Amino acid sequence: MKSLLILAFLLASSLSSVASAQDLSPRERDSVRAAQASTKKAAQDSVAALFARLCPGRCEVIGVEVEMEAPRALGPVAPGFESVTGASLSVDPKSIQVSVLLDSKLPRNFQRNIPRMIQHRLGSLAPVVEVRPELLDFPEPQLEPLPPFYPEPPRSQPAPAPLPEPAPLPEPAVEEVKEAPPAPVEVPSVWESFGPWIGPLIMALLLFLMMLYLLKRIAEIAKPQTSETESVARKRSVDVEALREEVLASRSVRNRMMREWVNEDLDGAVRAVHVLGPDVLNDLKSERGLKPALQQVAKGLVETPEPLDAELESVVARIRTRLRAAQVLHDDSAAAEWEFLEGVAPGSVMQAAQKLTPAELLHVVGHLRPEIQGALMERLTKEGRESLFSGAAKGLSRSESQELASRFRRAVEEFGQESSEAQVLGAMLGSLNAAEQEETMRELRQKRPQLAAEVLSGHLLESAVSYAPPEAVADALLRVELESLAAFARGSSQAIRDSLLSLVSGSRKAALEAELSLEIPVGRAAFLEARKAFLSNLQGALEREGEDILRVNSKALMKKPLNPVEANEASS
Repeated sequence: MKSLLILAFLLASSLSSVASAQDLSPRERDSVRAAQASTKKAAQDSVAALFARLCPGRCEVIGVEVEMEAPRALGPVAPGFESVTGASLSVDPKSIQVSVLLDSKLPRNFQRNIPRMIQHRLGSLAPVVEVRPELLDFPEPQLEPLPPFYPEPPRSQPAPAPLPEPAPLPEPAVEEVKEAPPAPVEVPSVWESFGPWIGPLIMALLLFLMMLYLLKRIAEIAKPQTSETESVARKRSVDVEALREEVLASRSVRNRMMREWVNEDLDGAVRAVHVLGPDVLNDLKSERGLKPALQQVAKGLVETPEPLDAELESVVARIRTRLRAAQVLHDDSAAAEWEFLEGVAPGSVMQAAQKLTPAELLHVVGHLRPEIQGALMERLTKEGRESLFSGAAKGLSRSESQELASRFRRAVEEFGQESSEAQVLGAMLGSLNAAEQEETMRELRQKRPQLAAEVLSGHLLESAVSYAPPEAVADALLRVELESLAAFARGSSQAIRDSLLSLVSGSRKAALEAELSLEIPVGRAAFLEARKAFLSNLQGALEREGEDILRVNSKALMKKPLNPVEANEASS
């Protein structure tokens, strides 16, 4: 059946080409045939490549028919010399008809989209592309039956030929042996026996003594140098250990030094971590603004080898210089009991500060990092700021400061447990669709508003993309790969998809629109992975621009919630 269809289309194609070529000159006919053959081959190759990628063995090209326009001369032609003129001819395809054979067991959606994909592929060859799909139930592939196995009978070995009998040997004649008289015994002298070995023995003894002398001299020369090298290495290790203890002695000085070092000289910070160990960065892990820099430090630790002995002195000198600079800028009036605030999550501090009086809150703010101070002041209302400034005149004594530090530390540790719950809830939000995320967070804000605020401060919702600043969204679009961005756009809602397309420009927008026009379904796992990558880049862009993640998420949650039918349509 397949061979008959192919033969019929080839016959129709040849008849149409012969009928249209009767009114042309030989030269024009050759040009039309050459352009028609080239276009037909290009169309067959393009469709065959598409089938080899999408449905190998289940889609076949039956035939391609190309209809050409009348040839046109590109240069001026003098009247009467049309047949002999040397001007070039232009022949353009008018239409292409492609007949394909599809397996009827393929999905219906895929069968309906095949003509559109072929027209998209062949649109550059001809203005009109007509696709004629034919459905056929393809047989399942089967292996050819093996021939029956017949065991071969054992081969009988031929009997060995009999060996010829050996000829009898003649008996040897017995001859009488006459005894000769014994020769006189000559005893060699000692000189004759050992004389040839005396010279080599003396040479070997001299060489042995010379080797002993050389080995002794070498040991004497190398012994002081070895001891000096061991003492220098021991001294270096003692210096590095003492420097490490000095760096770890004060958390505030250490964090100030490493924070400035990571922001100013990333390569130098990597070498310092090689020498001091990764413990010097423990408190900085809770600062969101340093997360990209710390990721670069981790990458540099893998790519950069540990400093050699020749470089170790330079690295130790730079660490000691940075440490002295941080000690000079450190405020010695800050009590040691408040050093526990180094490395504490901002959310835990803000929640624990809600139970303080204005005087106590002002005292705590003086010991916080600048970024936490700014975030805390932004959350205060106008009345709270006025009461805070009014309580500035009431200072705390030394004993009151120590008691407040102990009480505030217990509160921070208590709310730190809630921060771990926020991390777990944030990870769970990554597996929900947009409607389920909004519903979960609205319910959590009603039951546990503090925990909801902590979650929304560290994890960006999918629906918040439409409420983020356009500059941040455009920055995130440039940092995500095109395939991942297309997967996120296919699985998100139409509003988010239109917002992303409006902010993409240039060739990247054309490529994204081409990907989305194919309407290829995306799996849930691929969509969640692509959404995670895009939201992570968007959150980083918002933090770099100083935007509050909680405020952006709150804008998305303030809109009218969807009913169940609309929620299912948006998630699908």
